[in-house]
Amino acid sequence: TKSLSSAYDVITLKYNSSGVLQWAVTYDGTAHGNDEGNAIATDAQGNIYVAGSSKNAVTNIDYSTLKYSSSGVLQWIKNYNGSANSIDKANAIALDVAGNVYITGFCNDVLSNMNYCTIKYNSIGKQSWLKKYNHIDNDSDKATSVKVDTEGNVYVTGTSKSLEGKKDFCTIRYKQDKMLEMKSLIEGLYDENLNSMIPDTIKVLLRNNSSPYAVEDSAVSATDVNGAASYYFHNALNTTDYYLVIIHRNSIETWSAAGCKFQSAYLNYDFTSSSTQAYGNNLKQKGSKFCIYSGDVNRDFAIDLSDITIIFNDVGQFASGYNQSDLNGDKIVDLSDLVICLNNSSNYVSVIRP
Repeated sequence: TKSLSSAYDVITLKYNSSGVLQWAVTYDGTAHGNDEGNAIATDAQGNIYVAGSSKNAVTNIDYSTLKYSSSGVLQWIKNYNGSANSIDKANAIALDVAGNVYITGFCNDVLSNMNYCTIKYNSIGKQSWLKKYNHIDNDSDKATSVKVDTEGNVYVTGTSKSLEGKKDFCTIRYKQDKMLEMKSLIEGLYDENLNSMIPDTIKVLLRNNSSPYAVEDSAVSATDVNGAASYYFHNALNTTDYYLVIIHRNSIETWSAAGCKFQSAYLNYDFTSSSTQAYGNNLKQKGSKFCIYSGDVNRDFAIDLSDITIIFNDVGQFASGYNQSDLNGDKIVDLSDLVICLNNSSNYVSVIRP
């Protein structure tokens, strides 16, 4: 649509099934030049995603990706500028079952000129990855379509200029690692009054769903204050059920209640919502959340006298810093850490496995 400044803006309109206009929203780039929308998609919640280009100050014409709520309220916008500060345009968009957004088109870079450029954003607009394709002639490569299959593979197609100066079809497949988005809270690090956890590193094992529950893959990530983290697995399959096994430096190994399966390369799991999320209900409730038991300092799968002894000795040595015996994350090994371990030891806390 043309604005009062005689430049074009991106316009998105929603009609009901009877053709009655529900709302219309426009987007104008920061340079108030010509902006265009080239592709649109909706997710299961009714959110709308628009891909195209916008004219921006300094960076010229950039990829633009917009997310609107079902009522037309802008949720976020992401721009991408190729290194040449020239013309970059998104031509196509696709979504997967997890709400991730895939944008493709072309960008201009200083040395390689016009390239395929494919970007993945998660549902809150965080960039997951960016991939480019440049044919050896450093000429014009333009992607025009993107699709995602049930395995999470991403297909991009368009045209690529050959050394002979002709345009050829060019189709690319990107194989994605499987992504687990998981919430887990560590008892000693979690403050139920603040509903916040001191972030720490957690390792997740994927174990086969059948005895002897062999380890099929593993990943390590650092949590945020909510216990949330993303874990990426290279060898996992969509067609297989896996137990999720949490490994933390001074907490009890904890298994998911049952086998879990990736769908379109994605899995979401929340250990914090209920004790039934862990095998054998092996979680401790703090406030309204459920936590991994702290205190297995020597990692022997039980919280017992041997762990108490280690912490007691470190207390006597005035140990500090990022220490295995520091259960509450205050960088000091003291009585508060010993109390956590004593309580769990008296309740005979140990690993519960299938």
